[in-house]
Amino acid sequence: EDVELRIASYYMLMKCPSAQLFETVGLTLRNERSSQVGSFVWSHLTQLIETNDPLKQQIKEALPNYIISKDFDLEHWKYSSYMDATFQSEPFSIGANAEAALVFSPRSFLPRSAMANFTIHVMGYAINLFEVGLRVENAE
Repeated sequence: EDVELRIASYYMLMKCPSAQLFETVGLTLRNERSSQVGSFVWSHLTQLIETNDPLKQQIKEALPNYIISKDFDLEHWKYSSYMDATFQSEPFSIGANAEAALVFSPRSFLPRSAMANFTIHVMGYAINLFEVGLRVENAE
């Protein structure tokens, strides 16, 4: 099973999740053997629970409490991970969201792929300023 493919599939499915998907993710995470996949899913779900990004509030509210049942809090520079940071200024109706992901392969100590996204929120509108992705093979 390709770790990178599994992580990419999970990430795409979580863009528009359903209750059935949450159930499947929770069950799979409980039995996950890959530290790379488990670490990414765990960090993504943890960040979704804590995010203040207006675009992710619907997913945050739909997440069941039981979904994170196994702790994969591993080193971010050794295992695949997802990060999300949001800034909001209510008086000025502006904000920003930055998200990043690193995906490692079990066969390499260097990341296989990286992604960064930066979105600003202005007066109720979300404007994606940039999204960049990088994928590397055989860099050792």
